[in-house]
Amino acid sequence: MHASVAPSAAMALYDDQEIRVWTHSQGVYPLRHALADVLDIEEKRIHVVHVPGAGCYGHNGADDAALDAVLAARALPGNPGFF
Repeated sequence: MHASVAPSAAMALYDDQEIRVWTHSQGVYPLRHALADVLDIEEKRIHVVHVPGAGCYGHNGADDAALDAVLAARALPGNPGFF
């Protein structure tokens, strides 16, 4: 069985120029590409910053938490979105 050692979390800031996401994703570049697809914006406007998180054996939910944080931040531009 594979599982995360702790829950996944992320924080994002969204404004009309760029998106910044802090996450413990296992793949910041694939996440950046996926966010660009979902949001229909250029990848160069998305900055994904890796931060250390809990250990993981297999897949964790960091990418899901990152998208949720971005969607929350997009709803309130200039304010951080947390998930």
